[in-house]
Amino acid sequence: MNTVEHANLMELASVIRSKNASPFEVTFDIIFKNKSIYEVVKKNQILNKEILAELYNVSPDHILDVIYFDAANAVKFNMPRSAPHASFGETDMHSAQQHVPLQGLVLELES
Repeated sequence: MNTVEHANLMELASVIRSKNASPFEVTFDIIFKNKSIYEVVKKNQILNKEILAELYNVSPDHILDVIYFDAANAVKFNMPRSAPHASFGETDMHSAQQHVPLQGLVLELES
């Protein structure tokens, strides 16, 4: 019988960050503390376009890709910036604060 545990992403990851991917996109990196946590997240596709879209209050097609990177125990995803880099109305020039919603994300982990 599988058991489900709930864990905050902040407890599972050693790095959660966002940064410029281009003048028009922001990229997010989540690097997990160890391979076993990463493998559970990857196996169950816990971080997917639907979950991330809901978290950022956008449609799933707004999440451009979700990449599982085994060599770093990491997940990367990209999405368009709300305004082009350094343009009028742009509020986070380096996209360094866009990861904040991820810090409150609670994941359901099946073991």
